[in-house]
Amino acid sequence: MKRLRSGLTIGLSNINLSNIHSLKKSLHRRQATLIFHLLLPALYFGAIAWFLSLHPVFQFDHDEGIAVARAASYLQGFRLYTQIWNDQPPLFTVMLANWLHVFGASVTAARLMVALFSTLLIWSFSQILRQSFGGGPALVGVLLLTISWKYVILSISVMSGLVAIALAMLSAYLLLHYQKHRSTTLLLLSGLCFGLSLQTKFFTVLIGVPLFIQFLCFCGFQKQTITAQEQHRLQTFYPAFFWAVSCSLTFVLIAILLQSIQLEQLLTSHLSPQVQQQSQEIDNFNTVPEMLLQDGEYLVLAVFGLWNLVRPTPYRTALLVPLVWLVFITGVLGHYQPLWYHYYLLFSIPLVWLAVSGIVAIAEWVKPHLSPALPGKNRRVLRVLLIVFLVGVLGLGGSISRNKLRQMTAVVYSEVQAGQQRFAVVERVAAYKAHTRWVFADAPMLAFRAGLPVPPETAVFSRKRLWGGNLSDGQICEILRTYRPEQIVISRFPLLEPEIQACIGGDRYRRRVYQGDYGPVIHLIAPQLLRH
Repeated sequence: MKRLRSGLTIGLSNINLSNIHSLKKSLHRRQATLIFHLLLPALYFGAIAWFLSLHPVFQFDHDEGIAVARAASYLQGFRLYTQIWNDQPPLFTVMLANWLHVFGASVTAARLMVALFSTLLIWSFSQILRQSFGGGPALVGVLLLTISWKYVILSISVMSGLVAIALAMLSAYLLLHYQKHRSTTLLLLSGLCFGLSLQTKFFTVLIGVPLFIQFLCFCGFQKQTITAQEQHRLQTFYPAFFWAVSCSLTFVLIAILLQSIQLEQLLTSHLSPQVQQQSQEIDNFNTVPEMLLQDGEYLVLAVFGLWNLVRPTPYRTALLVPLVWLVFITGVLGHYQPLWYHYYLLFSIPLVWLAVSGIVAIAEWVKPHLSPALPGKNRRVLRVLLIVFLVGVLGLGGSISRNKLRQMTAVVYSEVQAGQQRFAVVERVAAYKAHTRWVFADAPMLAFRAGLPVPPETAVFSRKRLWGGNLSDGQICEILRTYRPEQIVISRFPLLEPEIQACIGGDRYRRRVYQGDYGPVIHLIAPQLLRH
């Protein structure tokens, strides 16, 4: 009887321990779900929205004005690639136009849309890091990416690059999820997201080549035996095939529906020799190493991260993805000009990925040196040395982070100060709004903020278009004669004024000049507006 009681007691205690262990695991999963799926995205988007509300910046980049003017023209019913000249894929313009239709045609609404995609990027990236390294390193990775060079600025700039990369990272996350669950739905959704990414900004094809070949052909297929070579080929080929079909069909269907198969506008304007030559004279990066040094400390951590490729670790194969990505992007863009600053996102994401791997490698090296099995005296010495090392690293990291935040704040503050003149010009343009049908502006943001349309042919008024000969003096003159704008605002390309004056008969317009930090703004006003 005593044996029976003792057996029951032991059995019950084992069951209780098992239940407690499973309960703890369940609670841990729920906490992780709450943090990564709800709390982290909500806090990030809330912080971005709060930051945006504090700083009324006129425009972070001239591309912002082009993006909102193009979307406004599309919303008016003008067609992309025929009436609206466009050197980008159509999806970002279509999404932005519909977003502005629902939430109002304002720059703040447009920036909030981009901030949502930035939140999607952060969420997808954190999930990928969490699958590879765990929750703690994933949170560190989110922090490193957030404070990386220009990331926050790009998160609230109405530009298509970050949106395209966010969709590509969502595709990568779904693909990683597919490897765990082998769900064809996840595979097809991943291909669909990457097709959407390509139709947002085509430069993500540079990610797709190394990233998804690596995911499909190498990650998760390393445990096949030699006797299962045929099965290995099937497991590798069919997922790649289905993913490629899903991506291609999405890309082609959007191209057909939105009539975006316009190779001259989409390719020639970017690859033109004139554009390549002229871009050497503007303020951008000359070489890829110069660009990578914007976050030099991440490069140091990334070198430590490469150690995880040498030693056997559970995430060894997955680390090939950011490494191949970074090497491939460096090789391709190393021979391309211009290197615009917003291309840096293509480098910063794999760089942060490898930097997190470096932090994990350092932590895993430190842990055994603090083992209780070490002699007491040696352990104490090592602990002191490690504490000194960690304090130094944390102090250096904190100092670097503070400097990055100061630089970002200084950039925003300077834009706020310089933008005051532009807001004053907007008020002067808007003063004639009731009697103005069209505004011809070489900086379309001025017209958009005044709530006035620009001729659709000039929604994209960029240096690249002028350099490539896609907007000649003759074309400008024809546009002016066709639309007869009541107001003309010249602020970005003052050398165009003589041609414009000759075309419109400048003596018919009242000329006003406003001075400011951005340089003079020339405002030509039709005489009929001055009578009101």
